[in-house]
Amino acid sequence: MCCFFAQGTAFAQTLSISGKVIDEQKLPMPSATVFLGGTMKITPTDVDGKFSFQGLSAGSYIITVKMIGYTPYFQNVTIKESMADMTIEMKPNPTALREVVIKATDKDWDAKYKLFKECFLGLTKNGRNCKIANPEVLRLNYDEDDRSMLKGSSDDFLIVDNPELGYRVKYLLKFFEYNGRVGVTNYDGETSFEDMSGTAVQKKKWRENRLKAYYGSSTHFFRTIFNNKRTAVNEGFLVRQLIGRYQSSNADFNSRMRPPVSINPRAVRFDTILRVIDTSFISLKFTPDLFIKYSAKGGALNMLSIDEGGQSGEVDMTDDCSVLRLPEGEAIIDNRGKVAGEMPFLMIGKWGRMRIGDQLPFEYRPDKPGK
Repeated sequence: MCCFFAQGTAFAQTLSISGKVIDEQKLPMPSATVFLGGTMKITPTDVDGKFSFQGLSAGSYIITVKMIGYTPYFQNVTIKESMADMTIEMKPNPTALREVVIKATDKDWDAKYKLFKECFLGLTKNGRNCKIANPEVLRLNYDEDDRSMLKGSSDDFLIVDNPELGYRVKYLLKFFEYNGRVGVTNYDGETSFEDMSGTAVQKKKWRENRLKAYYGSSTHFFRTIFNNKRTAVNEGFLVRQLIGRYQSSNADFNSRMRPPVSINPRAVRFDTILRVIDTSFISLKFTPDLFIKYSAKGGALNMLSIDEGGQSGEVDMTDDCSVLRLPEGEAIIDNRGKVAGEMPFLMIGKWGRMRIGDQLPFEYRPDKPGK
């Protein structure tokens, strides 16, 4: 993938991304679907193959294009000023028009589909209640040499209705893999969000559930350290460095029998791991791993007497704890809490278990108290 950096200031200005989609013969492609991954911004191209997104802030975006019969297009862009006159050339995908395998002919379909939903949507209440409206677009197969490995793909959007958060989600799946031997799930793709229609009672429930999904999430954490730059305590995050490496995986969090984690009792100094790039971006670089726990009541300082009372800084890895690992390099984060480019982090614990069913669009901002 290419990454473009456009120079310029990035205060409160409103930016835009515009361009044109063409086919392999350099002809314009009308009615192609173009969206910015992880957002609610989606549009079809016009008769001249043109598209435009307005009202953007400086940050990192993934431009995604979908057209039947063509390989989906993904491009990371980082903008600090408006980007115009992009030209996106789509490549034919002859396999995209292949006949869909009827589920009834696959005797293992029900088991594979159940496993896919658990790993992809998640096992939280939000994830369990999500419904995939078009499972027929999925291809799910066990590896020929290892039936503990489940692989998935799709040439079309997966349509996911999330009745807990009030979103209809379109997910363009790049790949999906589940390794049953170690209980590890890997998948990648881009998401487009749309508000569902609902009654006043439903919308009230959605507002409440979105707040619960947001507070304590990785997006909440990244926005917090972006805005505060030095500390996350005031927002309720307890952040400590690990002593050694936590050996458990996200699969272990389906069980109550989890190994404890050893942490450094001293607070993390954010000025040692965080670098301000400019008004729109920060950089995170750290080792060893970070232990992060969120408390909505009273802030992280009230957790110290409990969490650091264990012998040698050993604490329980409860449902509200996460381990953040940065295997190499640094992570660039924008003012929306969006991580630039390919996800560089490995997340274990609460954040690692939050899947599609717990995701919110990057436009989401919690209401201020009293609203």
